[in-house]
This record gives sequence, structure tokens and C-alpha cells, in this order.
Amino acid sequence: MKTVLVNSQLQKKALLVQSLCNLLDGKILIINSDQSREIEYALGVEDYCVYDTLDVLSKIVDYKKAMVKIKDVKYIIPSTIKPDKYSPSSKDYQDLINQVEEFDIVIFTEDIKIDFDEEIMWGDKGKSLAKKLYQITDSSTKRKQEYKFIGKLEFTKEYDKKINSYSEDVDEKLNGIIDNYKQDKEAKVGLLDRIFNR
Repeated sequence: MKTVLVNSQLQKKALLVQSLCNLLDGKILIINSDQSREIEYALGVEDYCVYDTLDVLSKIVDYKKAMVKIKDVKYIIPSTIKPDKYSPSSKDYQDLINQVEEFDIVIFTEDIKIDFDEEIMWGDKGKSLAKKLYQITDSSTKRKQEYKFIGKLEFTKEYDKKINSYSEDVDEKLNGIIDNYKQDKEAKVGLLDRIFNR
């Protein structure tokens, strides 16, 4: 099992999680710890959420009961709408990770201060405790040297529309970026980007 942190501003994160869900192979579980249902909207499952991440972490329900099926072997444990009902610890998350070993990839939407296998960051958030670091930039962010640069992408109104209506169609540029991530290779850097380290 591989643990992956998707680290970004929320709308970009929703689009990235949606794209990863469509393009990555294997059995995937998304554990949404954001205090928003933006990712559930992006995945088209917001109407099917009964239990949430905090219900699982506080042991009110088993994770299997809280999971919502997205498609095939892709699932999400939804975010909470009442964040003050329980304050989870790193141990709670570690216990959950130990329970979900049947999954090939477990995607987290928040840095919960555990050792992740990988982090995919769109922008320039703070560094996590991940073993492998990948970065997607846009015109407002610079490349971080310790991150593997996998692509540059501007968030547009078209992307905003996409995250409000779930589709299995993935933008060609995002497809290329995720392909770089899957193959663990750097994106090509243009002349101006090399000069200004963007």
C-alpha cells in the first residue's frame, strides 16, 4: 500500500484528486480531512455521504461503512461537516492506515503529520514528511529544488466547471502531468522557466 498526500489550494486539490482517481490504476481510497465537501462534489458523490472521516477516526463506525464508492474500485471516506465533534491524533490516522491495507493507494487531502510515501503539491505549500516529493507549478509559484517538477498548469474557469460536474474525461495537460508522476520523471522545463526557476 502506498500513502499519497495531495497538497494544494482546495479547488486545485479537488481537480487533482479527481484526475488521479480517473488515471491511477489499482484499488484507491481517498481519505478527505478537508473541512469542505469540494472533493466529494468533484467526484460526484456528495449526495451519498452519510458518515465521515471523523466518525471513522473516533470509532463511531467502521471505515467500510463510511466509504462511498466513486467507481469500480475507487472509494472515498468523506470530509466532516462538523469539525469540532472530534480532534483526531496522528495515532488515530495511523490506526486507520493499518486497517486499510487492502488498498493499493490511499490518498490523503490534508497533511496529518505522518510519514507519507509521496506528496503531490500543486503550488508551493509547506513541505510534508513524505519520502518522495512532486510539484506542479503555475505562473504564481516557483519550483522547489527538493521536489521533482512534474508539470506546469494554470487553473482556469474550464477547470472550475469540471470540478462541479464529475466526468471521467481528463484534460490532456493534466493527463501528461499525472503520467510524469506515474513514471517518476521530470517535466521538460522551457527556457524562460529555467532562467526564472518557475
